[in-house]
Amino acid sequence: MTKQAATGDDFFLFCLYRVREQCPASYARLQTFQNLYGFSRNVSFAGIVITLFLLSSWFHALEAIPVFFASIVMLFRYLKFFRHYSTEVFLSFWSGVREEAIHTA
Repeated sequence: MTKQAATGDDFFLFCLYRVREQCPASYARLQTFQNLYGFSRNVSFAGIVITLFLLSSWFHALEAIPVFFASIVMLFRYLKFFRHYSTEVFLSFWSGVREEAIHTA
């Protein structure tokens, strides 16, 4: 039986599991980031769909421009919150959970 090398996803899931189990305050903060990036992603996608709908009608084509820019802004907010979520997982693991995880693993 060959041993597979751990990937970055494996390490992320390990850190997330440890943070969830041993640091409820950080996990509550992670839930906030998850809710915010989910909201931003959904609003961005809805804005793109509305932009396409408005562009299909030449009468409302000028109204599509601000909707498109708003959806792009929300896309960048989604990426920002997604990055904050990942960073918070690793920082929470490093600061509070790391010592206990090393000794119990």
